[in-house]
Amino acid sequence: MLLVTIKCPEFEEPPSVQAEGLLSFKFQDLEYLKVLARENQVECNPLLAAVVQNNLGVIAYKNNDHATALQYFSRALALTKERNIYYSRICNNIGLTYEFLGLYLTALDYLDEALEISLRFLPESDDFLATLYANKGIILDSIGEYSEALFFLRKALNIRLLSLGENNFQVMSNYNNLAVVLENLGSYDEGVLCMKRAIKISKMIKTEPSIEQALLYLNLGSFYHDQGKLPKFEEMISAAYTIFSKLNNNELVMAIYKNNKGFGSYWENISFAKSMISKARDIILKNFGNDHPLVAKVYNHLSIVHTAESEIAQAETLLHQAERIGLKYFRPNQLDLAKIYHNLGF
Repeated sequence: MLLVTIKCPEFEEPPSVQAEGLLSFKFQDLEYLKVLARENQVECNPLLAAVVQNNLGVIAYKNNDHATALQYFSRALALTKERNIYYSRICNNIGLTYEFLGLYLTALDYLDEALEISLRFLPESDDFLATLYANKGIILDSIGEYSEALFFLRKALNIRLLSLGENNFQVMSNYNNLAVVLENLGSYDEGVLCMKRAIKISKMIKTEPSIEQALLYLNLGSFYHDQGKLPKFEEMISAAYTIFSKLNNNELVMAIYKNNKGFGSYWENISFAKSMISKARDIILKNFGNDHPLVAKVYNHLSIVHTAESEIAQAETLLHQAERIGLKYFRPNQLDLAKIYHNLGF
């Protein structure tokens, strides 16, 4: 199964930052930013120039041009001479961009630098520290450091509950991300409770169905599948599809739906499972390229279906491709890599 962490999809006006989102100090009109970037007054004002470059990076990130986003963020960082709170927030943006690209260790370096700086300037109860803790937790989960991930996500949640209350998007995403880590640790009962709480909050803060709600149902369905509660798994998958079919505007959610629906049904209908997971693979390849951790996970799932159909050569090819990607992005002791080796052994 694929479980997905939820990051805040919007950018907030200065000087704060959305949870698990990018910092946008000021100015978000692309043409205006480009004019500012060309004017001499910006070159004479490094802080303003940094703001401009940062926000050009935010726009590039939102347009899925992550290489360009990194260029802008790096320029913003170079223009911010002092290692102050603004510097740390740009480090957060760079870290999140590398996280999207699957370069988790590089992302973690930038998050650690942002935390080291922020802890010198901000009180422990500051919302931006909660953002950094949450982002670090997400990355640690991605590299298999589940106990550490749980520690930082709990720290983020405690800050947010005190400062924001429970009925808040950031708190909802925090509960979901905690549940993802708990699933990886095998703590299914607590994970289900966190996921149910996230779903309850999502219904409180958004009266209309949303992409986030679809993801929450998919994630809860994964828990039920792992617990062998297949009727509940089907119920959650159907609930997610009902929402998504109305919105139909997020390819990644559709990929996760197809993967999880297919993987959950391969014992009953192998050809259907192969079709669904193959469609998930195609969407993920389109959005992430052929060198990303998500690709390794889907190849691993698809290999299981090929093995069930006695298509051993195809399964081995997929597993070796997954291994190549996994050795690049996963740590040696990471569960995702262990699953690939387990299937190669069959």
